[in-house]
Amino acid sequence: MGEETGSGIGTMPIASEIWVTRHGQKKFGSANPSLTERGQMQAMEMAQKYLTEIKFDAIYRGAQARHVETAEIVKVTLRLSCDILETPALSLTHHMNDDANECAIKGRNHPDGPAVGFRVDTWLEADSILMDNCFEQFQNFLRGIPRKMNTVLAISSSPIVESATTDPENTQLLGECGIIKYIIDGKGLILSSEVIFEGFFEKPPQEST
Repeated sequence: MGEETGSGIGTMPIASEIWVTRHGQKKFGSANPSLTERGQMQAMEMAQKYLTEIKFDAIYRGAQARHVETAEIVKVTLRLSCDILETPALSLTHHMNDDANECAIKGRNHPDGPAVGFRVDTWLEADSILMDNCFEQFQNFLRGIPRKMNTVLAISSSPIVESATTDPENTQLLGECGIIKYIIDGKGLILSSEVIFEGFFEKPPQEST
């Protein structure tokens, strides 16, 4: 997947693929919710449809239960032998303000999903502090990936997943298990981003808070 320079021992990729995936549908009513049964199925379906042909060097995830469970399901579904590594850089540590939260809930619960038109730039306007913090976290994660790794899967929460997209004006907010593929250079700098899967837009089991 990643391109390499030179030959023989010590060659390093000059570009790596980072597949960043949002977790599956979560339960509500707790500070650290698990996945719903549907969320577990979403993770399996996403992996089967979009990730089966990819050879990952590692899976990184945040610390929340929804990240842990999504990562385990993907690893089992794909029969991967690589390690699952936890990093605080993929954990959601900042809360969005009320305006951004309301927009996100309406957008993700709408039956037409992306047709609602809630884009990443809308989120940037609604809560720029949150997005700046998430972008910094994501950049720290990218800089910390060993350069010997060509292809990595990262599982986190929105807005971390979307925080570094190179085209926020045309990138819709992702549904559950949505995927963005980032290409980074040898220093961890983002060269491009591409939405691979917009995600599942399904009504949650109970009202979000």
